[in-house]
Amino acid sequence: MNLFYGDDINLITGDMKRPVAATIGFFDGLHVGHKFLIERLVSISKERGYESMVITFSNHPRLVFSTESDLKLLSTGEEKRNMISNYGVDYCLMLRFTKEFATMTSGQFMEVLAERFHVKLLLVGYDHHFGSDVRSGFDDYKRYGAECGVEVLRMKPVVRSGLTVSSSKIRKALMNGDISLANNMLGYHYSVTGCVVKGNQIGRSIGFPTANLYVDKEKLPPKCGVYAVWVEVCGCVYPGMMNIGSRPTVGGDKVTFEVNIIGYEGDIYGEFVCISFVAFIRDEIKFESIELLRKQLEKDKEKVLSILSN
Repeated sequence: MNLFYGDDINLITGDMKRPVAATIGFFDGLHVGHKFLIERLVSISKERGYESMVITFSNHPRLVFSTESDLKLLSTGEEKRNMISNYGVDYCLMLRFTKEFATMTSGQFMEVLAERFHVKLLLVGYDHHFGSDVRSGFDDYKRYGAECGVEVLRMKPVVRSGLTVSSSKIRKALMNGDISLANNMLGYHYSVTGCVVKGNQIGRSIGFPTANLYVDKEKLPPKCGVYAVWVEVCGCVYPGMMNIGSRPTVGGDKVTFEVNIIGYEGDIYGEFVCISFVAFIRDEIKFESIELLRKQLEKDKEKVLSILSN
């Protein structure tokens, strides 16, 4: 996959040899709806002898217009690029969303796509809107496209668990601890990657050593609590028990990410670990003693292994 990256789409020129079929969106998390859209894009491109291009953004538009927004993302920019490349897309245009870009109308945007990137077909999501003319809809896009030689097609929504799939619904599910629903809509296990840093080693003293992770601040953490997870470390995958929370039993005062990697022994400080969430086990609890915490962790471990074995 060829990557174009820049702040101003008017200064980027594509080196396409054939006509291009494109789609546009933020594509946070690359869920099953996005997958359906991009796979259809690639399929149409091959049928027509076109090249395929995904147009997306390195930053979320909401964060540009509201500096106080607490929006967290399902995927980092690197994760998103890697997932897009797995679909066999020819080109990815990764733009930085700016207030200047936001002034461009949908018609002006399609003109740029046609002139600079040879786009002949634009595939849009069922409810996707783009351009400063926010009241414009699919019929308007078709009309604007016809004026500059771009055919516009719209995809149908994808439904999972009785809900139309969207990134916002997945974020809500994760914040509610509904890992099953989130994973069903994503089409894979939600994951976070973090660097192992020094902790207070209380877990080690009670027989449950944990790797303390520093996680990218833009990444959405699931609801605080205990989870059954898969842990990828040093090229191998292990079952794990993850705790997200402030560790009230030991007087913690900030949210941390700690994982007990079951069956792993060794020093992994400084290593990057990928955590894939499988199931929510329980809420975080303040225990009256460390011994009661240890006994609960034994029960949690038993439950985690039972879930992961299935």
